This record gives sequence, structure tokens and C-alpha cells, in this order.
Amino acid sequence: INLGATANIAKGLSIRAVYTIDRDNVIRHNVGGPITAWDFWSRNLPLHNIASASQDETDYQSGRYLINSFNAYATYNKALGSGHHLKFMAGINAEDDEDLNFTATHQTLLDPNKGEIPLATGDYSASGSHAEDAYAGYFGRINYDYKEKYLLEVNGRYDGSSSFPPSYRWAFFPSVSAGWRIGEESFMAPLKPFLDDWKFRISYGTIGN
Repeated sequence: INLGATANIAKGLSIRAVYTIDRDNVIRHNVGGPITAWDFWSRNLPLHNIASASQDETDYQSGRYLINSFNAYATYNKALGSGHHLKFMAGINAEDDEDLNFTATHQTLLDPNKGEIPLATGDYSASGSHAEDAYAGYFGRINYDYKEKYLLEVNGRYDGSSSFPPSYRWAFFPSVSAGWRIGEESFMAPLKPFLDDWKFRISYGTIGN
């Protein structure tokens, strides 16, 4: 489920917010049995039943996966006249994930047609796992262009992850880029029929993973 809305607060200023809910519940029931295979070396291609390692067991697996994420950012556009344009963007994002799994196996089935956990008499095993993760970040960007030909962009992110110890959980990741749309220059006009857009761009920065 994705729930989102955009609010236009004032001229050139808008706020966008999106909340996402992701739920996945899984149940798997595997009952062992022989593997059926073709004998391609025989003219009549007879079927053969081959014993499998899990032939005499029943297996239940269940899992639950929960994801909640929230993103919100504000954007402001400002034209300064004479071809100068500025754009500001700032926002936050947060996500938490939960993964819960359980597996139970019981061997030596009393009846292979009734592959339930209580209807077996052999070895029994069970295992499970439960994990939770959380992520959050604050980000901002400033864009400048002159006549949409000369471009400058500055970015910054302050991100945190529960995967790291508290003292190393947050870090700042900056980046910057500059561009030149040479295809918009007057001396490129003769090439427009063949090369309608051409831009140089250089960038440098770090990004969190």
C-alpha cells in the first residue's frame, strides 16, 4: 500500500509525503516423497522413482515480513531573472523492517498421503529467526542553472542504520556536480539536426550503502 499526497503551500513551494506499508505472509508445506525422472537412454522413456533424502519427512515453514517506510520532502523553485534559476529540496526518510521465520521438520511419516507434523514418529527439529532493521536519513539539495546551459548541484545526506553500533550509526555523505549543456550554445546550431542534445557533466561525492 502506497499512501501519498502533495501540498502546494505557496508559489514555487510544494511538500510531498509518501507512506508505504508492505506485508508478506508465507506458509510452505513440503511433504517428502520419491523423485520421478525420465530414462532418456531407453527407447520407451519409462518413468523411474528415485528415493530422495527427504522422502520420509514433512516440513512446515512460515514467514512474516513487515516493512514500513516514510518519505517527505519540500521543494522550492525560484527564478531570479536574467536566466538564473534556483531550486532547493530538503527532506527526511525512515524505514523499519521485520523478518520473522519458523521451520519445523518431522521425519518417518506414518502415511505419506497425510504429511502432517503430528503424523510422524522419527526425529523432530525446529528452528527460527527474528530480525529487525531500521534506517533513517535527512537529505538536501541545491540546484542552480543559468539559461539551462550552465548547471551546478550540491547534495548532502545524513544517514543512519541500525546495522552499526550506536557510536558509528550515523554519517554525512556530500556530493557536488557541474554540467555544461554545450548543445544549447549558438555555435552548435549547425549540428542540431544530427545532435539535438549534448551535455558534459562532472561529479564527485560519497554515498552511504
